[in-house]
Amino acid sequence: MSLKSYLPLAILAPAAVVASLSGIVSAVGQPAPPSSTQSVGMVRLEGEVREVFGNKVIVEGPAGRTLVETGPEGRVRAPLAPGDKVVVDGMQRDGFVHASAIAKAGGPRIELGRGPDAGPGERPGSRRGADAAYRADAVIQAVTTAGFRDARVIDVKKHHAEVAAVAADGRSYELHVEFDGRIRKQEDTTLVRDEGAIKTLIEKAGFAYAGQMRPEKKHMVVSATNSRGEKVELDVHRDGSIRKERRVF
Repeated sequence: MSLKSYLPLAILAPAAVVASLSGIVSAVGQPAPPSSTQSVGMVRLEGEVREVFGNKVIVEGPAGRTLVETGPEGRVRAPLAPGDKVVVDGMQRDGFVHASAIAKAGGPRIELGRGPDAGPGERPGSRRGADAAYRADAVIQAVTTAGFRDARVIDVKKHHAEVAAVAADGRSYELHVEFDGRIRKQEDTTLVRDEGAIKTLIEKAGFAYAGQMRPEKKHMVVSATNSRGEKVELDVHRDGSIRKERRVF
């Protein structure tokens, strides 16, 4: 075959490969983030199981495909197979959903997170510590029962939720609440949110308040002028300490 005969094949081959790969990508699709139906981190998925990988499954619903972690307990108590129609409640974290409850079409809702030895008579949430499953409503209820109001979940960690709330005396707190409802830490954050208190604090330290501040997770960044007339930003922490001073140009 002559060189001229090879040229059309050389030109067409890359196009055919690209078209083939495009078809594969289109068929597989990209996992889509589930739509949230509850508080921070909590989602509900409704769809069909497409693939199973040990303790993980891919659920396809109206929003696309989502990777779900059922854990060893889910694999035993709620085994799934491709084609199963399911409703999954869980927490979205680390790029996938950690299931806290699974229900197959026409079947009971199986609560997870009570530990692999949970008996059929145990109520959800009866397990404590690391075995407890995260439920936003249970966390908020625990905080309310402890005498706080205006509670809201601001972050969810592996074994506890971080909750912002207001105490009976009007002071603001950040609480670390374990999933079983125990409040293991509380930190007064009133200073972070009180502009007047921060203004008084930095003026006592020799700074003039420049009228602007913005919140960070653990402190406020405050615009000010130092004793030399330089524009600076101050990191004012919850304990009232000024830990950093940065020049602003």
